[in-house]
Amino acid sequence: MTKIEQLRGVAEDVIVQFDTLVAAWHVADSNEARVTAALALTVGEQFHSMLCLIDNNCETHAAAPIRSMLEGVADIILLTRDPRYLEQLRFDNAKADNSTIANYRDSIAADIPAEMASEIASVLKYASATRDSLKEEGFKRQTREEKFQLTQNEYLYAAYGVMCAFVHPNLTSLSSRHMHNVEGVYKLVYRAPPNAKVVSMLLSIGIYVLTRLIELTCHFTDLAAENVQAIAKNIDDRHDIAVAN
Repeated sequence: MTKIEQLRGVAEDVIVQFDTLVAAWHVADSNEARVTAALALTVGEQFHSMLCLIDNNCETHAAAPIRSMLEGVADIILLTRDPRYLEQLRFDNAKADNSTIANYRDSIAADIPAEMASEIASVLKYASATRDSLKEEGFKRQTREEKFQLTQNEYLYAAYGVMCAFVHPNLTSLSSRHMHNVEGVYKLVYRAPPNAKVVSMLLSIGIYVLTRLIELTCHFTDLAAENVQAIAKNIDDRHDIAVAN
């Protein structure tokens, strides 16, 4: 069995385990727990999308959902460590909403229907009030680098940087994705056959992230810590064997 086949098997197992836990858990009755659970569900769906892209000769694009998974798990780590981190997320969300929606409104100002203008004004009013209120409490914009540093997990940020290199449509990523040496001549290639090293790396990062999430599920649901830790250890052991192959 090749390394990719082994890693693909572990990936299939970890998502089945996660989906099974989701079907069984009951989320704690708090806002921070519900937000954390929503983040976790999104990470699980992104793992599914990663597998779809890898399985359809679009593996380099799988870096996009993996990148989002990394950021989502970073937020989950911080939420499970300190419920007040939800206020930081609220501040960042309100600040982004205010800027994005205001820019959109200004770009279509001449054609905006009255009803839409009223709805946009209402959303902006709420976003601005939330942002200003939390700013008075001392909250300020948090960079992604600061977020990852707070997790105290250096691997997450390092992997995030690598995924960004794949996602950004710069000359390096475009040439590696579409310019291939075919019998001594470089040609443009569409949905090229998978690169074994790239696929192995992507699967490995995805497995690691979802496994870390499984470990954290006991902090915002009624799942027993010893059970999710045992599941995570089993996956980690199989992952290590596959990587060492």
